[in-house]
Amino acid sequence: MRNLSQSLQNHFQSEVTTVASCFKITRKDGVVLCFTDHDKFLVIDGLYYDSINSFTVTNVQTSSDMAVDNLDISSFTGEEESRGLVSKITAEDLLSGKYDFADVEIFLVNYMDLNAGKLVQKRGIIGEVTLKKNMFYAEVRGISQFLSQTLCEKYVPHCRANLGDRRCKFDLRKPEFTVTSIITQVSNSRLPA
Repeated sequence: MRNLSQSLQNHFQSEVTTVASCFKITRKDGVVLCFTDHDKFLVIDGLYYDSINSFTVTNVQTSSDMAVDNLDISSFTGEEESRGLVSKITAEDLLSGKYDFADVEIFLVNYMDLNAGKLVQKRGIIGEVTLKKNMFYAEVRGISQFLSQTLCEKYVPHCRANLGDRRCKFDLRKPEFTVTSIITQVSNSRLPA
C-alpha cells in the first residue's frame, strides 16, 4: 500500500493533472543528482531537480511474487555546471564506477503543488551500465534484488570445504600429508606401473 496525501490523491483523480516525473540518484560517495522531465527545474525537499528531457525510462512494473523488479533508464552523457553541481552524468564517471550500486528513486509530483507530496514509483540500485557513443543505458534493479543474494553459507551435515582449499583445516603441504616416491617403470603410456 502506498502512502499518498489526500491532496495528491485528489489530483490524480481529477480530469486534468499536472504531473512530473523525478529521478534522484545518490552515489556511494554521497553525491546526489536530481532530474525531472518537467520543462523547468523543481525544488523538492530542498534539492534542485534539473529539467532534462533526455531521460527515457522503461515501464515501471512490480509483481506480487518475489521476482526482482528491473527497469532501464537511458540518457545522453555530458557535462554542464549548474548551481555549483555537475548537473549531468558524464561518461568518465560512469566508466570509473562512480554510479555502481548508486541508489535510485523515481517518483511523481504535482508540479503545481509540490507540498502535496510524491508518489514513489520505484526504488532500487543501479546495476549494469553500458555506454554507446554519447548515450548511457543503466539497469535499475529493485530492492528485492538483495533478497535473492547469498549472504552466508548454508549449514549442511558434511564439510563444505574441498580437501586442501583455503577453507579446509588440513594443510596438505605438511609432511604428514605428503608422500615421496619414484616411478621406476611405465607399462602403459597412460597408466604408471
